Amino acid sequence: MSEDPGPTTAHDPVAAAPVRVAFVALGSNVGDRFEHLQEAARGLAALPSTTIVGCASIFETAPMGAAKFDFLNAVVALKTVVAPLPMLDVLLQLERSRGRARDEKWGPRTLDLDLLAMYGDEGSLAVTHPRLTLPHPEITARDFVLRPLMEIAPSLQVAGHRLDHHLATLPEHARTVRGRHGLPLLERAPFGVSVPLLEGG
Repeated sequence: MSEDPGPTTAHDPVAAAPVRVAFVALGSNVGDRFEHLQEAARGLAALPSTTIVGCASIFETAPMGAAKFDFLNAVVALKTVVAPLPMLDVLLQLERSRGRARDEKWGPRTLDLDLLAMYGDEGSLAVTHPRLTLPHPEITARDFVLRPLMEIAPSLQVAGHRLDHHLATLPEHARTVRGRHGLPLLERAPFGVSVPLLEGG
């Protein structure tokens, strides 16, 4: 995720948005990992005019870089009116609320939240901003993102290809998922979502 230079101002050109579906990746490898993910998902579901429309399985993932302990990873899909940069601010605040410290890249973390992509009537929303790039440039390089994302949006295309293509061509060193964790991220959360994602209002 981008560094946190401060909250979005009211004058930001994307500070207001129509209804879109946002895909958010969740990860944790410090403390009560399951609780960190659950509280983050509940925090996202509590946002104004926001509904969780897809919730993937939780995956156990080998650590990368300086991290020493396995991660739990998941992805949720949100139907929301929150625009990209304000959503980034929400994710950073949720990270801080769970004690996230940004001491080193790929280091241990209580909670890691990444905005992966947003879709609306215009299709995939493209954002190039010093704080945020959408779609997330590393979606196709992480099996711990691709596998849960495929569960809830199997028809999604990124960089011109479906997710299953990216997963099939992922090099062996980038395959870090050990298996499913077993417990649901949220009880009674919807499991799948299709793209386009705005049918039914």
